Amino acid sequence: MFTSCLTLFGYLTNGYIYPLPKIMLDRFCLQILPEIHHKINWLDLEPLTMKHILLSANYPNLTGLGLFNIEKQTALDLLIIDYPHLKYIDFKDTHDDYVEQFLLDTKTILPYDVDIYVDYKTLKRVTHNFRRNATQINCSKATYQCFDRIVRFPKYFKDYFRDIELNMF
Repeated sequence: MFTSCLTLFGYLTNGYIYPLPKIMLDRFCLQILPEIHHKINWLDLEPLTMKHILLSANYPNLTGLGLFNIEKQTALDLLIIDYPHLKYIDFKDTHDDYVEQFLLDTKTILPYDVDIYVDYKTLKRVTHNFRRNATQINCSKATYQCFDRIVRFPKYFKDYFRDIELNMF
Protein backbone atom coordinates (compact mmCIF):
# COMPACT_ATOMS: atom_id res chain seq x y z
CA MET A 1 0.00 0.00 0.00
CA PHE A 2 1.31 3.45 -0.89
CA THR A 3 1.15 6.54 1.27
CA SER A 4 1.15 9.97 -0.33
CA CYS A 5 3.02 11.53 2.63
CA LEU A 6 6.65 10.51 2.98
CA THR A 7 9.09 11.22 5.80
CA LEU A 8 12.51 10.38 4.45
CA PHE A 9 14.60 10.37 7.62
CA GLY A 10 14.58 8.72 11.02
CA TYR A 11 14.17 10.06 14.55
CA LEU A 12 16.36 9.25 17.54
CA THR A 13 14.89 9.11 21.04
CA ASN A 14 16.67 12.37 21.96
CA GLY A 15 14.76 14.22 19.21
CA TYR A 16 17.57 14.34 16.67
CA ILE A 17 16.97 13.24 13.11
CA TYR A 18 19.23 11.18 10.88
CA PRO A 19 19.26 10.55 7.11
CA LEU A 20 18.31 7.31 5.43
CA PRO A 21 21.23 4.93 4.85
CA LYS A 22 22.84 5.50 1.42
CA ILE A 23 21.85 2.09 0.08
CA MET A 24 18.22 2.69 1.04
CA LEU A 25 18.22 6.22 -0.41
CA ASP A 26 19.77 5.04 -3.69
CA ARG A 27 17.20 2.26 -4.07
CA PHE A 28 14.38 4.67 -3.27
CA CYS A 29 15.56 7.30 -5.78
CA LEU A 30 16.40 4.85 -8.59
CA GLN A 31 13.72 2.18 -8.30
CA ILE A 32 10.81 3.37 -6.19
CA LEU A 33 10.58 7.11 -6.82
CA PRO A 34 10.20 6.80 -10.62
CA GLU A 35 7.09 4.68 -10.02
CA ILE A 36 5.42 6.80 -7.34
CA HIS A 37 6.61 10.42 -7.83
CA HIS A 38 3.25 11.51 -9.29
CA LYS A 39 1.37 10.20 -6.23
CA ILE A 40 3.39 12.09 -3.62
CA ASN A 41 1.52 14.93 -1.90
CA TRP A 42 3.85 15.66 1.03
CA LEU A 43 7.59 15.25 1.63
CA ASP A 44 9.45 15.66 4.92
CA LEU A 45 13.18 16.02 4.21
CA GLU A 46 16.46 16.65 6.00
CA PRO A 47 19.53 18.40 4.54
CA LEU A 48 21.82 15.48 3.66
CA THR A 49 19.35 13.85 1.27
CA MET A 50 17.04 16.76 0.40
CA LYS A 51 18.72 17.87 -2.83
CA HIS A 52 19.10 14.29 -4.07
CA ILE A 53 15.40 13.54 -3.49
CA LEU A 54 14.09 16.84 -4.90
CA LEU A 55 16.17 16.55 -8.06
CA SER A 56 15.45 12.85 -8.62
CA ALA A 57 11.91 13.41 -9.84
CA ASN A 58 9.21 15.87 -10.74
CA TYR A 59 6.48 16.06 -8.10
CA PRO A 60 3.39 17.30 -9.98
CA ASN A 61 1.03 16.77 -7.03
CA LEU A 62 3.27 17.99 -4.20
CA THR A 63 1.18 20.15 -1.87
CA GLY A 64 3.35 20.09 1.26
CA LEU A 65 7.04 20.19 2.06
CA GLY A 66 8.55 19.85 5.55
CA LEU A 67 12.19 20.89 5.82
CA PHE A 68 14.11 19.91 8.94
CA ASN A 69 17.53 21.14 10.17
CA ILE A 70 18.40 22.89 6.92
CA GLU A 71 21.75 24.71 7.10
CA LYS A 72 23.18 27.70 5.25
CA GLN A 73 25.21 25.85 2.60
CA THR A 74 22.26 23.65 1.65
CA ALA A 75 20.17 26.78 1.14
CA LEU A 76 22.80 28.44 -1.01
CA ASP A 77 23.21 25.38 -3.24
CA LEU A 78 19.58 25.10 -4.29
CA LEU A 79 18.37 25.92 -7.79
CA ILE A 80 15.22 27.84 -8.73
CA ILE A 81 12.36 25.47 -8.07
CA ASP A 82 8.71 25.82 -9.07
CA TYR A 83 6.12 24.20 -6.78
CA PRO A 84 2.81 24.77 -8.59
CA HIS A 85 0.70 22.60 -6.28
CA LEU A 86 2.36 23.33 -2.95
CA LYS A 87 -0.14 24.17 -0.18
CA TYR A 88 1.96 24.01 3.03
CA ILE A 89 5.56 24.86 3.92
CA ASP A 90 6.72 23.87 7.39
CA PHE A 91 10.15 25.22 8.40
CA LYS A 92 11.06 23.29 11.58
CA ASP A 93 14.48 24.05 13.08
CA THR A 94 15.51 25.48 9.73
CA HIS A 95 18.40 27.90 9.29
CA ASP A 96 17.41 31.48 8.41
CA ASP A 97 19.33 31.28 5.14
CA TYR A 98 17.14 28.47 3.86
CA VAL A 99 13.93 30.27 4.80
CA GLU A 100 15.32 33.28 2.97
CA GLN A 101 16.22 31.30 -0.15
CA PHE A 102 12.77 29.74 -0.20
CA LEU A 103 10.99 33.09 0.10
CA LEU A 104 13.12 34.87 -2.50
CA ASP A 105 11.26 34.96 -5.80
CA THR A 106 14.58 34.49 -7.62
CA LYS A 107 15.06 31.07 -5.99
CA THR A 108 11.54 29.66 -5.60
CA ILE A 109 8.25 30.10 -7.39
CA LEU A 110 5.36 29.63 -4.98
CA PRO A 111 1.72 29.26 -5.97
CA TYR A 112 -1.01 31.43 -4.50
CA ASP A 113 -2.65 30.41 -1.23
CA VAL A 114 0.24 28.47 0.31
CA ASP A 115 0.39 28.24 4.12
CA ILE A 116 3.77 29.10 5.67
CA TYR A 117 4.65 27.80 9.14
CA VAL A 118 7.80 29.51 10.41
CA ASP A 119 9.03 31.09 13.62
CA TYR A 120 8.06 34.77 13.71
CA LYS A 121 11.55 35.95 14.70
CA THR A 122 13.08 34.07 11.77
CA LEU A 123 10.52 35.55 9.41
CA LYS A 124 11.16 39.04 10.74
CA ARG A 125 14.93 38.70 10.20
CA VAL A 126 14.62 37.18 6.72
CA THR A 127 12.18 39.84 5.48
CA HIS A 128 14.14 42.71 7.09
CA ASN A 129 11.23 43.58 9.36
CA PHE A 130 8.73 43.06 6.49
CA ARG A 131 10.24 45.76 4.27
CA ARG A 132 12.23 43.62 1.85
CA ASN A 133 10.89 43.68 -1.72
CA ALA A 134 12.77 40.51 -2.76
CA THR A 135 10.76 38.34 -0.34
CA GLN A 136 7.46 40.18 -0.59
CA ILE A 137 6.38 38.57 -3.89
CA ASN A 138 6.31 35.03 -2.51
CA CYS A 139 5.01 36.16 0.89
CA SER A 140 2.15 38.05 -0.74
CA LYS A 141 0.95 34.73 -2.19
CA ALA A 142 0.94 33.08 1.23
CA THR A 143 -1.02 32.80 4.43
CA TYR A 144 1.26 33.14 7.45
CA GLN A 145 0.32 30.64 10.15
CA CYS A 146 1.38 32.35 13.37
CA PHE A 147 1.89 30.19 16.48
CA ASP A 148 4.05 32.70 18.34
CA ARG A 149 2.69 35.07 20.95
CA ILE A 150 2.92 38.38 19.13
CA VAL A 151 1.59 41.40 20.99
CA ARG A 152 1.79 43.75 18.03
CA PHE A 153 2.76 43.21 14.41
CA PRO A 154 4.98 45.79 12.67
CA LYS A 155 3.39 48.46 10.49
CA TYR A 156 4.35 46.80 7.18
CA PHE A 157 3.29 43.28 8.18
CA LYS A 158 -0.27 43.53 6.84
CA ASP A 159 1.04 44.46 3.37
CA TYR A 160 3.35 41.48 3.26
CA PHE A 161 1.03 38.47 3.39
CA ARG A 162 -2.12 37.48 1.59
CA ASP A 163 -3.64 36.51 4.94
CA ILE A 164 -2.61 35.88 8.54
CA GLU A 165 -4.01 33.19 10.82
CA LEU A 166 -3.29 33.48 14.51
CA ASN A 167 -3.19 30.08 16.21
CA MET A 168 -2.92 30.94 19.88
CA PHE A 169 -3.53 28.26 22.48
